[in-house]
Amino acid sequence: MQLEAMFDRWDKGNQRGIFTKMFSHPLTDASNKLSAAQRKVAQMIKDADKEFGLKRSQLKNTVDNDVFYDPRFMEEDPDNPGKWRIPPGGKNWMRMTKEHVRGVILNWGNPSNRQRIAEGYYVKQETIQAWLDKVSDKSDWDWASKIWKIYEHIQHDSDEMTFEMSGTLVEMLPLPKFMTKFGEYERWVLPDHL
Repeated sequence: MQLEAMFDRWDKGNQRGIFTKMFSHPLTDASNKLSAAQRKVAQMIKDADKEFGLKRSQLKNTVDNDVFYDPRFMEEDPDNPGKWRIPPGGKNWMRMTKEHVRGVILNWGNPSNRQRIAEGYYVKQETIQAWLDKVSDKSDWDWASKIWKIYEHIQHDSDEMTFEMSGTLVEMLPLPKFMTKFGEYERWVLPDHL
């Protein structure tokens, strides 16, 4: 039995009943707001794709990769017990596409994510930055910048939900700008729920 039907039964069909007013209506409103917010964000992503995006076939184009090694083929580092390394002369480099490049760029906007990517693939941040400079172009960075700004549009809703749940707001810390070979970009945080 659906919750709405159960609430309606408890309220004996009264649309102004306590269960309908306290549970059914808020759940329905929340579901409708979620759908509207998802459509709004999807449209913002489509707009970014239209302005700076690539065709689906272009996103599948492979790019040179001498940075990201397939972790399944790494070997234990004899000099650092418990650590892994790319084997000397290793040939199992991951197949990277333009879509992967944009994924790395999306996560390149703050020091914490940079560190996680570098540590996760056992490479230095400078090596990844040099690779991004080689395989990306200005439209990739501008596209990512537009995607990062989507969060600014939904920040109010996120703050409202956080306040309702915890009674406090999360303070957004300012992030300094950073340089790429295509110019200066604001730092960003890519939230895990976007």
